[in-house]
Amino acid sequence: TYISSDSATWGGADDKQFLVVPLQDSDGSVKSSAVINKGDLVAILINTEAAFGDGIPERKEISGKLQPEFGAPAILDVVTPAAYTSEVISLQ
Repeated sequence: TYISSDSATWGGADDKQFLVVPLQDSDGSVKSSAVINKGDLVAILINTEAAFGDGIPERKEISGKLQPEFGAPAILDVVTPAAYTSEVISLQ
């Protein structure tokens, strides 16, 4: 389930809901209707402790897909770090 947020706070992210934070949203579509258009940039925030219990272990393969209304999906395929050094990790 999607929850829109204008700030990078957990505000409702739990084991079944994630946050989409607009980083670039010229027409306001992400904030108003959860639609990601061409040119929009968003951050997806997942509360890993709520979603996965004790969080995601080190060196764990993670994959996912964001399917836009039109166009090609964004595919996520990463391996988590060998050690976590902070509460927030950027996976690219």
